[in-house]
Amino acid sequence: KSGYFAGNPMTFSFDEKEQKAAELFEDFKTRVRLDDINYETTKNCAIGGYDGRLIYIKNEIVGYDNNGPIYEQKEAVKQIPAYECILLGDFGYDEPEFGVRYFVYTDLEDTEIHRVELYMPFKAYLFEGEALEEIAPIDIGQDIVVDETTTVTEKGVFMHPFSRCPLYGYENNAEVMGDAERVLALIDDYDTTMSDTSSELEANRGAYLAFFGVAAPDEAGEDDDGSTFNSKVTGTFYFNAEPGLSQDAKFITKELPVAAKEAHLDRLENNI
Repeated sequence: KSGYFAGNPMTFSFDEKEQKAAELFEDFKTRVRLDDINYETTKNCAIGGYDGRLIYIKNEIVGYDNNGPIYEQKEAVKQIPAYECILLGDFGYDEPEFGVRYFVYTDLEDTEIHRVELYMPFKAYLFEGEALEEIAPIDIGQDIVVDETTTVTEKGVFMHPFSRCPLYGYENNAEVMGDAERVLALIDDYDTTMSDTSSELEANRGAYLAFFGVAAPDEAGEDDDGSTFNSKVTGTFYFNAEPGLSQDAKFITKELPVAAKEAHLDRLENNI
């Protein structure tokens, strides 16, 4: 695993002859906080089996002149949660032919907007609506050249320079499984054993004092079910005997298989 909290941070290196490329990449790595993105990708892959990323071009302010800010187009990347994206293609999540992203955001008027983005090489389609069944192409246009004399404007479309689908993913393994999925049954067994032990300790006392040949005291009061005695509350049992027999008192205890349960939990923990 990579990331500051999941192992050593991922490192990148270039040949000495490629110093310019190394400088450009270092600038890119700093601008997009690549180490943080790598950690989030690692974490989400471990949880859900895969995670998504989107590369895009954004306008960054590089200075100002008399007319205002000066913008420059630069490459950027951001992490996309697996539950927001669907990746389609024959070559795996890391090289899809198409990518679909769906998410909901709140606009400035506090209205929830559903947004669907469909990515493919060189082109993307964007749809929005206040409900998923009401989505429509957003109000942007892209001029599409049909032939030498005909140009049409296709709404909800924008072109990008990437020759492959810019929305792609990272797989945790070939089965696209999270780290815990293989041992979920063992984890459930561990939780059940702990829960059963806690329930046993909560439902009963560690020991009860049993009185033989002694009647329960009348001042014990009535229980919720109308009975006149509650052994769980008082911690005592009273057993009436025939007149003339001797009286006695003993503790009644229940031995919990602590050693067996601890051994079972240790075995489960080691297997997990």
